[in-house]
Amino acid sequence: MVGPTFTLYIKKLFWLIEDRPEVDLCAHALLKIMIGNEIIVDDNKDSGGWTVSASALFFLRTLKRNHTPTNPLCDALIPCCGQRTILFSLSIQRTAKNSFVNR
Repeated sequence: MVGPTFTLYIKKLFWLIEDRPEVDLCAHALLKIMIGNEIIVDDNKDSGGWTVSASALFFLRTLKRNHTPTNPLCDALIPCCGQRTILFSLSIQRTAKNSFVNR
């Protein structure tokens, strides 16, 4: 069964701290998101934006496993902040590295 088309338009891509992008770990964007003909999100210039770098990771994960209400991959496929994702990933890497080094 095929459902309605999911469309995501990136209207503007940016860093939260434009003059110091090295301190922002996530790419942000103003978006327009549609499912079928229904507009879910249509950001304007005053919106804080969404974290599209984390979204890209979450959408890639859906290639291997479905994201459903009863079995979600994450809190939201398009989060407003990806920091928790990055910090969690770094924590796993650090734990794995420490386990490897301590052997």
